[in-house]
Amino acid sequence: MPSQPPVDKSAPIPLYYQVACDLKSRIQQGEWKPNEKIPSEHQLTEYYGVSRISLRQALAELEKDGILLKKRGKGTFLTDRPTPDLQPMKYMLTSSLRFKNQRERMEVEVLDSGLRDAGSFPNLPQEFGLQGRVVYYKRLFFSGGVPLALARSWIPAALVPGMEEKPLPRGRIVRLLEGEYGLSPYRVADSLEIIRPTHTDAQDLQITRDSPLIFVKGVSYLKGETPLEYSSTLWVADRVRFQMENRAEWMEG
Repeated sequence: MPSQPPVDKSAPIPLYYQVACDLKSRIQQGEWKPNEKIPSEHQLTEYYGVSRISLRQALAELEKDGILLKKRGKGTFLTDRPTPDLQPMKYMLTSSLRFKNQRERMEVEVLDSGLRDAGSFPNLPQEFGLQGRVVYYKRLFFSGGVPLALARSWIPAALVPGMEEKPLPRGRIVRLLEGEYGLSPYRVADSLEIIRPTHTDAQDLQITRDSPLIFVKGVSYLKGETPLEYSSTLWVADRVRFQMENRAEWMEG
């Protein structure tokens, strides 16, 4: 282990969080290999100079993120997927398709859906300016059983009559839009920011309230600039990485 533990007891940051961040950094740097046992709780407590309670809280955070796995009587091990999922983000992709390749491999759970009034959503970004009746979906995306993203979508009901009564094929909105309504997005306008989760979102994503989220919000458009899907997606920052690609011809336009 390094000779100087990076834990500052005078800092306002909780000790368990400092320990969790340092362990995560060391894991990402390859200090331990997938499925390898990490040092014992006693060794880590001695090294970081924290209480057993703080250390166990730190380990619990990494276990919750799918990075560590505690085996009774054997110790704590790295999982076989300790590094974050890589999500390519190409700007020419539409809102529903921007992560298509990865989402095809993800499990999807629809947490809520139905025909609603746009004004009934406190978490609908105000800049969308969306009004009237909408078809709403709230979905949770998993990889290997670990929640990666919480997505909300609002679609103007006038464009998709009866959509709220139809099942989503494998939880994918785009399949229903294209297959049943012949609607294919033409372009998307997205924005990203880092935020903290609400209590409800933290519960859905199985994270703590101080976990950072990558908030992606945007609107996809049909040809003719008719808005089709308004969406907001919360990605767990500790569990994913975005790889962005730009090309000169895109920027020239």
